[in-house]
Amino acid sequence: MNEANKHMVRRQKQSYFDKYIVGQGIDIGCGTSSFHPSAIGYDRLIDPKHDASILPFEDNSFDYVHSSHCLEHVFDPEATLKEWWRVLKPSGHLIVLVPDFGLYEQRQWPSRYNSEHKSKWNLIKLATLISQLPNSEVVEAKRNSDQFDFTPHLYDRTLGLALADVEVIAQKTVSSYIFSSRI
Repeated sequence: MNEANKHMVRRQKQSYFDKYIVGQGIDIGCGTSSFHPSAIGYDRLIDPKHDASILPFEDNSFDYVHSSHCLEHVFDPEATLKEWWRVLKPSGHLIVLVPDFGLYEQRQWPSRYNSEHKSKWNLIKLATLISQLPNSEVVEAKRNSDQFDFTPHLYDRTLGLALADVEVIAQKTVSSYIFSSRI
């Protein structure tokens, strides 16, 4: 099941679309269809030339940048986050979801459930990286585990509706300039 779609009910209840998904956005790593009609879908499944770490858009192009379960597939997550931040307009929101290492991977590395994962994540690691972007203000950071089976059995618990990820939302603040007057 598409991981972004699993979050729809929760997001609707929390007025998520009124707060963060406003204006024109990009949905990076969305597969063959974006999670929201206002987003441009950007994925290698749509076009093999699409690389999540190098975007063919100008600086400050989008009101929001959304990526669900894509960052763990890139070779350089830090550079990729900087690239996503580059195309985000000031006052816009970056929304990133990645599998939680403790829940999804069950603290086993390499991942036994997805051999394409190149990095492991937890909430502190993701929030720290995003908070270090220039003019970044983290507005939400959470671990999502709705319907997750916490029994100690080894199987992919996300095949149904269960969530096993972390989510960080940051706003790109407008740079402030200090004006001084000389007397």
